[in-house]
Amino acid sequence: MMNTMPRRARARRRAVAILCSALAGLAWAPECFANYACVGQPTFLGIDEGGDVAVQLQNPSDGAQSTPIHKICNLNAQGSFHMTMPSCKAAYASLLSAKLTGKSITLYYNADGQTCMSRPAWSEALGMYFVQGPD
Repeated sequence: MMNTMPRRARARRRAVAILCSALAGLAWAPECFANYACVGQPTFLGIDEGGDVAVQLQNPSDGAQSTPIHKICNLNAQGSFHMTMPSCKAAYASLLSAKLTGKSITLYYNADGQTCMSRPAWSEALGMYFVQGPD
């Protein structure tokens, strides 16, 4: 039985399939979509009376610098935050684990015009969407 598809068409179809597979694999990597990510050991972790989770990370490459304390999600209501309540509870558990074990954690943020160090203290980081670690 002879293959009737020309060799060039088979090669093109194979190349498209490989490209689609590679792009699909990248779609699941959070760092591909992060406008910025902050890495460090949590030095402050707290919950205010409304359920907002606040965090501060110490920069592992420069132990003297820490991110400003900022709010990343709410345990009681999603509100304007990107993270849902169940995700916020899991994020808090990961942050608490990192704090208690002295390990680093990575927080990924959508574009909001800020960087890890320029965010105003006690501001709401509404676009924080992924927690990786503790590592």
